[in-house]
Amino acid sequence: MGRADGGFKGITKIVDNGPDGTRWDLLVFAEGYQVGDLGIGRKFDQDVRALIADLARISPFDEFTTAVNVFRVDTWSTDKGAWMPPPCGPASAPKKTLFDSRFCHNGRKEYLTVDTDWVKEFAANVYPKYEALVVLVNEDEYGGSGDGNVAVCTRKPSTRKLVAHELGHAAFDLADEYEGPGTHPAVEPLAANVTVETIAANLKWKSLLTPGAPVPTTRNAVCGACLTTSLPANTVGAFEGGRTRECNVYRPSVNCRMRDWNSQFGKPCKAEIRARLTPFLP
Repeated sequence: MGRADGGFKGITKIVDNGPDGTRWDLLVFAEGYQVGDLGIGRKFDQDVRALIADLARISPFDEFTTAVNVFRVDTWSTDKGAWMPPPCGPASAPKKTLFDSRFCHNGRKEYLTVDTDWVKEFAANVYPKYEALVVLVNEDEYGGSGDGNVAVCTRKPSTRKLVAHELGHAAFDLADEYEGPGTHPAVEPLAANVTVETIAANLKWKSLLTPGAPVPTTRNAVCGACLTTSLPANTVGAFEGGRTRECNVYRPSVNCRMRDWNSQFGKPCKAEIRARLTPFLP
């Protein structure tokens, strides 16, 4: 499985908002699609266009449709889909796919990964001016990831909601805002949407704070449970829990697409995305 298990048929600009290299150039690679799935009007082309249409309806991406060029990269694999290894599936031989896609990373069935170094090397050879990379996997299982500057998702329609979350990681350096067991170390994260600070004047998103919201806004008295709050969904404060830890780290929103991909991006996440995309507007 891997580099010898597929090939390249070509690259096609399917959204053209300006000269190459002057816009936010997004490359979408096929993974687990076979030769017959590639080409104008075929399965991969249809899936990419559906993915881009969904992304363009999500705020704040809907404000930047003229800033983006999209390229469909027709890469084929010997086998269809992605491997589901044990313990998430029955014992089976790895699938022969170009970018070595597989579910069940760290035992989580929906955690779908690819060889990100190989994807970036491939992108540098076919279109080195890219700003962001997406690998679209020919699978109807739910799954995805955003690691190593590469966003990954399956073609399953409900997974298309996930790609904005994964681009949050891969293209905009945003952190997860959901909790997980444990205490965050006392080191300030680089991401724009999480912090260990508890003083309002020191918050990265201090200019967006909801007037009157206390900082911290919520606290976990005892680590071990996710907090709930009755505050309005658009409140910007400092809510304990984020970056996959329950304690000693704070997120700006009650909910955000970086915490729940069925939610909208919170204001600080939108501000970071806007700051990255604005230079590419015509």
